[in-house]
Amino acid sequence: MSTNIIPSTSTSTSLVELATAGLTANTRRAYAHHLNKFLEWCTLENAAISRSTVRAWRGRLLDAEYAASTINLSLSAISAMVREMESYGLDPQTVTS
Repeated sequence: MSTNIIPSTSTSTSLVELATAGLTANTRRAYAHHLNKFLEWCTLENAAISRSTVRAWRGRLLDAEYAASTINLSLSAISAMVREMESYGLDPQTVTS
């Protein structure tokens, strides 16, 4: 049984670095911006990284009337982070600090 752990600042930094490694400078900057906002929101909402958390994040962006391209970029960045975490054997729902 795993316990959901909310990302800390140091974990968030590591996750962003993991997700953006090997990307072009512009993509890295854009993904880092969106991931930092998402992970900051997760911390404020006391939410672990999960499908329901990502759906709630998408809803927040829609409610704030962000452009579809901005929402898609944010979701792409989150997807890249989760893929990288899983490729290293990390369960996104049990992020450790």
